[in-house]
Amino acid sequence: MHYAGFWKRLGAHMLDCLILIPFSVFILWVSSHSKTLQLVMLIPHTAMYAAYMIVMNAKYGGSLGKLMVGIRVRRTDGENIHWKEAILRHSIDALLGMSLAMVQVYTLFHITDPSYEGLTWFKKNVYLNRMVPSLYGWINGVYQVWIWGEFLTMLLNQRKRALHDFIAGTVVIDIRKVPYSSPDQKLDTILTTLKQNDIKSTFHR
Repeated sequence: MHYAGFWKRLGAHMLDCLILIPFSVFILWVSSHSKTLQLVMLIPHTAMYAAYMIVMNAKYGGSLGKLMVGIRVRRTDGENIHWKEAILRHSIDALLGMSLAMVQVYTLFHITDPSYEGLTWFKKNVYLNRMVPSLYGWINGVYQVWIWGEFLTMLLNQRKRALHDFIAGTVVIDIRKVPYSSPDQKLDTILTTLKQNDIKSTFHR
């Protein structure tokens, strides 16, 4: 297996962010209309990225960004991943992200200043960040350590596995660099993979 490197994985992540921007902007626009809507939309907005990644990885072996750059998530034995691995890969990100969101929800419930409703979306976020308890800063600090740990771990092992890959038992492979000795071998490999996927799909129904 040819393992996907840092830059290709980063490129896939950036593409995913671009794909999700319209949805994020819409949610933020809805949230800006009232504190109640902000409370209602905060958790779904936070969960959106993790849900997108989990579903795409479980169903297709990679997010849209990964599919576009030609990389896939596989188990360490080369087999396709399923829901278990997809959930485990994003469990820490989801846990930390939801923890930050819950602190923000708690803070919003305790904002009683009537002028808050009249603020712009940007000023509301500035106000909210000023009001959050110190716990938010601690959780955010842990999140930053986790993110940098992901990058560092990926650069320090031969199979280029990040921390979430070790948790889920996965690797990320570059399917465009799979070596074939001949065109016939490439065709045989593709047909075998399609046949295996059909068998697995039938088995899991």
